Amino acid sequence: MPETPRPSAPARIAQYVIAGEVARGGMGVVYKAFDPVLKRTVALKVLLHAEHASQEDVRRFFQEASSAARLQHPNIVPIHELNILEGRHYYTMDFIDGRPLDAFLAAGPPARTVLELLEKVARALDYAHAQGIVHRDLKPANILVDSAGEPKITDFGLAKIMADPKSTAGAGGLTRSGTVMGTPNYMAPEQASGRSSEVDARTDIYAMGCILYEALTGQPPFAGDNVVDTLRRHVEEFPRSPSSSGAVIHADVETICMKCLEKEPARRYQSAAELAGDIRRFLDGQPITARKASLLYLVRRRLARNRLAAALAAAALAALVGLGGWYQLRLRDQRERTDASTERAEALEREERARLARTGQQASEAVTAGRSWVSKSLAGRSDEERESCLARAEAEFEKALALAPDSREAARGAYDAYSRHHALLRQRSLAAMKDPQAMMRLNAEAGAKLNRMRELTPLLEDPAGAEGPRK
Repeated sequence: MPETPRPSAPARIAQYVIAGEVARGGMGVVYKAFDPVLKRTVALKVLLHAEHASQEDVRRFFQEASSAARLQHPNIVPIHELNILEGRHYYTMDFIDGRPLDAFLAAGPPARTVLELLEKVARALDYAHAQGIVHRDLKPANILVDSAGEPKITDFGLAKIMADPKSTAGAGGLTRSGTVMGTPNYMAPEQASGRSSEVDARTDIYAMGCILYEALTGQPPFAGDNVVDTLRRHVEEFPRSPSSSGAVIHADVETICMKCLEKEPARRYQSAAELAGDIRRFLDGQPITARKASLLYLVRRRLARNRLAAALAAAALAALVGLGGWYQLRLRDQRERTDASTERAEALEREERARLARTGQQASEAVTAGRSWVSKSLAGRSDEERESCLARAEAEFEKALALAPDSREAARGAYDAYSRHHALLRQRSLAAMKDPQAMMRLNAEAGAKLNRMRELTPLLEDPAGAEGPRK
C-alpha cells in the first residue's frame, strides 16, 4: 500500500515564517521558522492533529514546553514562547544547527570527544534533576550536537515532575502506575516494568549508561526481537560488558558504563553529578570512584536467579566468601598505597581547579540569571514590567562580562537583552509622538542600548573568522 503523503508545511504560523519541516514524531512536528520581529531563526513545534488530540495529549504537549521553560542551561534547548492560535498549539525554541547524537556517533568521533560530550549531558541532567525534572526519554535522538560540538538536550515530552527535587521519590505527574513510558532500548528496569512511582533521577542515569554502551559498542545493551522482548531483557537480564562485545576500551570507562546499568537504582550513581565527576576524573587521568562489582556480588546475583543452583552451590559460596574477603583486603591495601602517593598531588590540583572554577562558576550563574530575566520579560504584562526584567537581565550579563570578559556566551546574552530592550524602547517612542519630551527621552535610552550592542559586536565574532552575531 502506498504511503499517505505528508501534508505540506504551512507558509506561516502566527508571525513565524515557515522555512521547512525538520522532524516529525508521534505527538508533534517541528519546523524551521524565521521570526521577523526579533529577526532570528527558531524551531517551532506544533501539536499534530490538535483538533482531534485528547486532553492528555494537550496536557503532555504543554508539560513538555513548561518543563523545558523552567530550565536555563547552556546544554538544554531553551523555550521562547508557548501559545495557541486558531486552535493550533505551538511553542518555539532555539534552532540548533547540528545533528542528533546517533548521527554524530556514526561519524566515529574519538572516544575522548564522546566522553567530554556525555560529561556535559550529565551535568545538564543534574541541573534538570535539581529543578525537580526527570527527562524519562533520554536517547541519542533527543540529544542534539550543534556545529560547535556542544550537546543540547531536547524533547521533555515524557518528563516527570518530582515532588521534591532533593528526594529520590517522585510525584505521579501524568503517568499512572503500570504505564510504560519511554523508548524501549533506553528504558531502566523500573520503567520497563511500569513501576512509575519508582522513576527518579537514577532512571535517567540508566539511560545514560545505555547511550554510553551504544557509543562504545555500536549497539544498545539490549535489543530484543520485539518491544516486549526488549523490555523483558532490561528487567531480567544483565548486559554483557562492552569489552566482551569486542569493544577495545579502558577498564575505567567500562566500570563507569556498567555502574550506570545496574538493575538496582541504589547500586547506580546516585546523581548525574557523580557520573559527570567520574567521567571528568578519567579524562584528567585521576582514579574514578566507581568500583567493579565484587566477585561475591556477581556470584550472589547469578545464584539469586536460580534457587536450586543456589542450594547446590552453598558450600562453594562459603569458600568464595573467604577468598573474596582476602581478595578485597589485598585490593584495598594496594589501593590505599596508590591513593597515599597521589593524595598530595590531587589536593594541590583540586585547589588550583577550584580557584579557576570560582570565577567561571560565578559568571555562569550570572548568565543563567540573565536568561531567566529575559524569559520573564516575555511574560510581562506591561511595557514597564518587561523593561524592568530586561534591565535586570542586562545587569546580570554585564556582571558575567566583568567576571569573564572573553565569554561569548555572556556577550550573546547581553546583546540579546539589549536588542530586546532597544526594540521595546523604540516601540514606546513611536507611541509617545504626542509627548515630544517623553519621545526624546525614550530615543536617548534606545540609542544608549544600540551603542552598547555595537560595543558587544566584536565579542560575538568567531576567532576563526566565522560570521558575527546572529541577527
